Order: sequence, then C-alpha cells, then structure tokens
Amino acid sequence: MRTGRTGKNVQTLAEILNNNELAEDFRTFLEYQEHSIENLNFILWFLSYKSRWSGLSGIEQDKSPSCRLNKWRKKTSINTQEQPYRREVDHIISVYFNNLSQFELNLPEDIQSYTLDLLRTSTHPDCFTKAYEHVNYLIQTSSIPQFMACKYPQPTKTPSRLKSFFKRL
Repeated sequence: MRTGRTGKNVQTLAEILNNNELAEDFRTFLEYQEHSIENLNFILWFLSYKSRWSGLSGIEQDKSPSCRLNKWRKKTSINTQEQPYRREVDHIISVYFNNLSQFELNLPEDIQSYTLDLLRTSTHPDCFTKAYEHVNYLIQTSSIPQFMACKYPQPTKTPSRLKSFFKRL
C-alpha cells in the first residue's frame, strides 16, 4: 500500500509541485512573503529547457557543445547565432542574470560571472548547472522550511516551570 505524504511531511520541491494546492500556496509565499518567485521560475524554466534540449537532434546539439567539453577544447570560432535556443538563452540572461532586472537571481558573483562567461559561447544546459544548483539549494534549505513553518506552525512548548505555576493557580 502506498502512503502519500501529507502537506506537513513535504520535504522537497518536487513533492510540493506534485500537490496542486501546495504548489499554488508555495508560489504565493515566494511571491508575496519571501519575494523570491524568480528562484522557482528559473528552476521550472531550466528543467523544461533541459528536457527540450535532450529532444534536439545530435546535429543541433553539436552546434552548442557542453561547456564541460569547451574548457578542454581550444577556442574555435563559433557562430553563436546558429546555436539552438540562442534567442531564448539571451532572453533568460536579460531576465535572471542582469543586475538591472527585477528578477535577477541572488547568485554569488563567481557563479554569476562563470555562468555568463559560458553562455557567451554555448547554449548547452550544462552552462546553467552551477546557477541551477545554487538556486535549488536556496529553495530546499531556506524557502521550503520557511514556507512549511508558515503553513504548518508548530505549537510552542510551555516550559515545565510555567506548567507547574499554572497548576497551582
């Protein structure tokens, strides 16, 4: 028998997103309380992008090799405009990696500059990996625990000395 997790037991973003009510509440929490909706939007975009990328033909993928390979290869002239999803990646850069954007991700400078450097020559999903991992870490370790604490507040424990005081009254 499969036992589903109730809202109180949710521990991962995937579990939240698989529960329609929790997903909507979490989105609202991120947007209006934590003011970090861009983190969730970036994660959802990235997962979709990775999936769409894997559906490309090998010929299309070869136009934008993995950044993991790029660091070992000599820089060759690359026509970035022919790379798959270049316009979309340029838009994502302007939304999530631009310090003038209201949706800029809260990334350490080294991750932001590393990601931007890779994206100058490739649109491969691997170029976003460090940014994705950092944002996912923030959601897992900060946003989800805060959301769960707001959604399911724990009763405060009354210290035993106070209990005995009230019993005497």
